[in-house]
Amino acid sequence: MAINLNNYVINTPSPPPGILVSDTYKNDDKYHIYRSKGTKDWLMIYTASGEGAVRVGGKQFFHTAGTLTILPPGVTHDYYTIEGHIWEMQWCHFIPRPSWIEWLPKISKNTMIFHTEIKLKSERIAIYESFRKVIQYNLHSENLFHYELAINALEETILLLANYLHQQNSSTVLLDSRIKEAVDYVTENYNQQIQVKELAKHVSLSPSRLSHLYKEQVGESIIETVKKIRLKQAERLLLHTTRTINEISHEVGYQTPDYFTRIFTDYFGESPSAYRKKRRVG
Repeated sequence: MAINLNNYVINTPSPPPGILVSDTYKNDDKYHIYRSKGTKDWLMIYTASGEGAVRVGGKQFFHTAGTLTILPPGVTHDYYTIEGHIWEMQWCHFIPRPSWIEWLPKISKNTMIFHTEIKLKSERIAIYESFRKVIQYNLHSENLFHYELAINALEETILLLANYLHQQNSSTVLLDSRIKEAVDYVTENYNQQIQVKELAKHVSLSPSRLSHLYKEQVGESIIETVKKIRLKQAERLLLHTTRTINEISHEVGYQTPDYFTRIFTDYFGESPSAYRKKRRVG
């Protein structure tokens, strides 16, 4: 089924980046989501039953039971229920932990999307159940550790997918060992001043080669990875500690609280103090 995008000029807002948002939808053929600029986070969709489609770059990727799609940030997309059908889907917006990068499927620059059908019944059940736990934990906010439980369930889902693709002799490529070392270094030293030149020396690559390989395999620049790790750690400190904005700013690697506040607000859509006041438990 083809849909004329001219009839869908209104953009669907996406959740604030950095916040894991997930749910299960069961929608008829009036359901349609369109984002001209994509999202700032990643989006995973798994079909439990019915039929839907995701469109990227003018190509349609059809969804039936057992089909899974992953969309990286910044990719124009729309998705919708096929005419005459009901689409039951599990979905999740998320920012990957750095350790997940080598487990996530490699996304081609040509298609800008990962799309596959899980053919083995046992794997379908395992992925469906782990995805269900992501949604269940994330929605039950009365559990003090609901967010951490949801993140762990999402990691389980991604590992199950990675294992399935490996078993199917997919073309998924693990990170170059030097890029894996760079990711590990950045993860451990995110609150320090990381210079590409020094990092390149650490992994025995030239700065230009490191920057190129890193962007190619991780999907973002080193600077962007550092920023995301810092902001995610800042988010945890805001929600789970009583430290001041100034203290958190320095702890995650920003020299001035004003700059930290500006970066945080641009990323999450709210200032650190507003974010803390609205979401902190207790």
